[in-house]
Amino acid sequence: MSIFTRVFPDWVETRHVIIVVHTAVGFGFLGLATALYLRGQTAAAAIRAVFGVFALALGVYLAR
Repeated sequence: MSIFTRVFPDWVETRHVIIVVHTAVGFGFLGLATALYLRGQTAAAAIRAVFGVFALALGVYLAR
């Protein structure tokens, strides 16, 4: 029995956890990028936006 099956109920699959975590991280990075852009730090905002989009895309890829 793995730690995953001890923590989550039977109806929760690994792909559900992947989707939730990658969505939260992706939108977190996109929110941070928006805040940085509004403060005028465009280079830092662009880097965070790339991380956010990458996290969302990776979540979609891993969950399929």
